Amino acid sequence: MTVSRNQAAIAQAECKAGWRIYGTNAPAEQLSLTEAVLAYRDQYIEENIFRRLQDKFLSITPVYVQRDDHARGLFHLLTCGARLLALGDYQAKQALAQEGPDAELTGIYAGNPNRGTARPITERMLQAFEQINLLLLPSEIAEAGQTTCFVTPLSPVQERILSLLGLPTSLYTSLQVG
Repeated sequence: MTVSRNQAAIAQAECKAGWRIYGTNAPAEQLSLTEAVLAYRDQYIEENIFRRLQDKFLSITPVYVQRDDHARGLFHLLTCGARLLALGDYQAKQALAQEGPDAELTGIYAGNPNRGTARPITERMLQAFEQINLLLLPSEIAEAGQTTCFVTPLSPVQERILSLLGLPTSLYTSLQVG
């Protein structure tokens, strides 16, 4: 077996590698090349929502659904979940951008707590809440016939995530009764 390199094809592929073509109808006086690249580079790509539907967090996988209305309902439910994930991404990214150009969320990467990102994804932020526990003591054990609730205290990372998403910590801490 012999191998030969197609130099013309390699050169053409190298020429296109890493390049993007942007098109706009904005006049150059209104939007410079640098501003256009920065605006479009940070664009939201709609196809990412549908990729999330196939990810293991929402996971559209073939299931046995007998009726069309059940299939539509499942798709609507998963699409709603994907929209919530996209909204979480947007909220966190905007909150970090308001904090400053170097603001990052750290502590959401398993095995590398010092790694930070200015564009955290909701799935990773939710994983930071995996070790949350709620303990309910039945009324027979609790004093005065009330149910007592204990929750795992929030870590600083979890508090920061709630803050970035615009949610008060009392949303969580109000669960503890007793």
